[in-house]
Amino acid sequence: MVLSPTEVARLLAAMPTPAYRMLFCTMYASGLRIGEACRLVVSDLDSDRGAIRVLGKGQKERLAALHPPLLAELRAYWHTYRPIAPWLFTGKYGLPLDPDQARKVFKAAVLATGLGKRATPHSLRHTYATLLLEHGTGLPVIQALLGHGALSSTKRYLHVATHLIRGSVDPMELLPPP
Repeated sequence: MVLSPTEVARLLAAMPTPAYRMLFCTMYASGLRIGEACRLVVSDLDSDRGAIRVLGKGQKERLAALHPPLLAELRAYWHTYRPIAPWLFTGKYGLPLDPDQARKVFKAAVLATGLGKRATPHSLRHTYATLLLEHGTGLPVIQALLGHGALSSTKRYLHVATHLIRGSVDPMELLPPP
């Protein structure tokens, strides 16, 4: 399920706490899985390199994008809410947010916004990958950002971006006139 930027904004606004809002904002802006985002620690953020160190599936490490707008929001969140170190997203007892509880919170936000779609937290990852593809990012780069071991895992996003197919160059138009 791919969401529009407007739908993502509505969902983020419906989050019950700043920690959940920033968790899902980070997932959307960096293409993280929910477990990866819940386990982020402050030292995973590398503002100089514009990257987030992510420990993904199979304990594989990769870098995800940390663009300036997300970095600014994370800094504001950190200074205002002071999550309990070392975790970036903590609940009221200082423990990292639980992925299962985060899924429940996301589901409640989907219902509260009347989205009319069957969206899950993983929809944010699909949305991220699709937006990258639609804006010209190559599949190998998307593969690296998502931490996919095989390009075939990344290719599932191709069917979503059909307007790219329609907008491709027509070789017939390149032929000289007869």
